[in-house]
Amino acid sequence: MQAGTNLERAGIALLRRPENKFRNIDTLLDALKLGKGLQTLMQRDIGSYGGKGLDEYPAISPMLALRKSTKSVLETIALEGDFRGFSEDGQRLVTYSNSDSQSRLYDLSGNELAAFEGDFISFSDDGQRLVTYSDSDSQSRLYDLSGHEPAAFEVDFSGFSDDGQQFVVYSPKEQISRFYNLSGQPTGLDLKGSFSEFSPNQQYIVTTVFSEDISQIYDTAGKLLAEYPGSVFSGRGSDLGFTPDSTQLITQSNDGLYHIWQLDDGLEDLLASGCEWVKPYLKANQKTETRAAFCLTDY
Repeated sequence: MQAGTNLERAGIALLRRPENKFRNIDTLLDALKLGKGLQTLMQRDIGSYGGKGLDEYPAISPMLALRKSTKSVLETIALEGDFRGFSEDGQRLVTYSNSDSQSRLYDLSGNELAAFEGDFISFSDDGQRLVTYSDSDSQSRLYDLSGHEPAAFEVDFSGFSDDGQQFVVYSPKEQISRFYNLSGQPTGLDLKGSFSEFSPNQQYIVTTVFSEDISQIYDTAGKLLAEYPGSVFSGRGSDLGFTPDSTQLITQSNDGLYHIWQLDDGLEDLLASGCEWVKPYLKANQKTETRAAFCLTDY
């Protein structure tokens, strides 16, 4: 089979690379590509590769190359702590060590670039900053990738803005979400409730006031536009909030029910919508029902 022969030749060529080449990620990526090619070939021609002996494989060297490169990379890149995540560009990764309560930033060759106090939480969208949280002093910390700490807060980190130029912290005691720039300076935007997200169209912000079981909609300047019963934070661990078209809000109330709210433009919009619903009833009961008679003339 020509495809198997080609894979075998490619695997042998890979195995002939100098030993030091097996310590970098490029060789591992090449080996993974060959391994996937072998898997695809066997699934196509044999139907399955599970339980097969090596003598039934159309090529063996891709497996040996993959095994060798994987082992070499793992032995070479010895990272301290538990893996937490990759940066957005995939060029760096973060670990956290319980022994010293520090997060560490590494490049893909395993070189330590910086260390940060606390457990890693999130990268900014541009990948140039990260946030940690430390249980010992209950502080959230903002760092640049060199380890410089522009700001620390005795509150909970809520997230970065979608444009990556601001971040949000939440004070459970005050029930206030505050916005800061990436230098750690307050922007002056303080919102009641716990920040959840910006709407997909970037026109609104939603928070939840847990003590009142309500969610509030603000414009990006901080003007309160509307309130809706329920929370945008689900008890099942997934956030609710805006629908993708930014026209509706999904909340969950304390009774466990989920609600879908149509976003409106305020009182005039609410009156028009309500009147539209009751007009048939009002027309049939004009002599006895006068509470919303204006609906028949004004809407």
